[in-house]
Amino acid sequence: MSYRALQDARILSDELAEPSVPGASPRRTLVVRLNLLTVGDRTVETRVVISAGVAAGDAFMLVSTCREARSKAAQSHRDSS
Repeated sequence: MSYRALQDARILSDELAEPSVPGASPRRTLVVRLNLLTVGDRTVETRVVISAGVAAGDAFMLVSTCREARSKAAQSHRDSS
């Protein structure tokens, strides 16, 4: 296998948000967990959040990534606040 090779991908959630203003398009948000192979042959879980939609005729997509361990720590911190 090669460095950064995708070993596994799982969709954790898939939500379609209705537009907040009339005439706007809905926005889709996917949360995906990826298992990637590192240089040291370790598997690293990565969480990816993808949000896509159309505004004024232009398509847009926002993609963010975070190690799964950091994502869980941030969620734990938010829950305790």
